Amino acid sequence: LIGRAQELGLLQECWNIVREGHGRVVLLSGDPGIGKSRLVQALVSRLGEEPHAHLEFRCSANYANSPLYPVVALLPTVVAWSRADDNDARLAKLGAFCARHGLPAGEALPLLASLLSLPASDRHPLPAMSPERQKQRTLQLLTTIVVSFAAEKPLTMVVEDLHWID
Repeated sequence: LIGRAQELGLLQECWNIVREGHGRVVLLSGDPGIGKSRLVQALVSRLGEEPHAHLEFRCSANYANSPLYPVVALLPTVVAWSRADDNDARLAKLGAFCARHGLPAGEALPLLASLLSLPASDRHPLPAMSPERQKQRTLQLLTTIVVSFAAEKPLTMVVEDLHWID
């Protein structure tokens, strides 16, 4: 990383404030190829073994019209799904994730399952609500998940190519 000591220093200062329990938002913007992602990678590398959570969302022009695509793409990793998991195993892991983060399983599990295109289950039916209410509750639930991660330990949350997000 050459010639970016000042920028990296500013990111480190923001991180130090986050470690003290105060949130910070940093927007890195500029032309493609100037090293924005590399700068973030350098900060994350500096964190090393320091306790923290890291969420990285990747937006894409290919999915600009797919609602919440970056979240849908990341959640299976966060929930620890494997390719070999069947739907029952995925629901079980999703249920464990909800329990771990103190989410009301009766509502959270079916909403997250729906978001992740898991078939509805008799044990976890989607509550009766309008599509608009379902969207609102899903967004509230996702916010609660992020807050839960941040409450456990300092959190870095990176959104790559934000201009393509739905």
